[in-house]
Amino acid sequence: MFEKRKHKRRNLLYYLSVNEKSTGKTIGRLVDITTDGLKLISEKSIKDTKDFKLLLILPELIDNKSEIYFEAKSIKCERNGLSDFYLTGFKFLDIGEEELHIVSKLINEFEFPE
Repeated sequence: MFEKRKHKRRNLLYYLSVNEKSTGKTIGRLVDITTDGLKLISEKSIKDTKDFKLLLILPELIDNKSEIYFEAKSIKCERNGLSDFYLTGFKFLDIGEEELHIVSKLINEFEFPE
């Protein structure tokens, strides 16, 4: 199968919370991340091809930030096997250079060893 992804998905040691910026409500937990996007696991289905303004809550201060803001589009949502959870892939639409740098640091410092 043809793989569209430019960068390998990276699993972290933590399932970090991802919140909607406007409400502060958690929409899911981080499953994996790249500098192009991320995948969340959630209890509720997330609509495909919808734009979101999101906050990723960091496990500790990175460059004096406890969270990063970005805009992303939901690409695909599907049920996670036999569980009651959903997996949703997101593509970054608008993320600043500083935030991308923090994503890279997050991967380097907290990636789950293979």
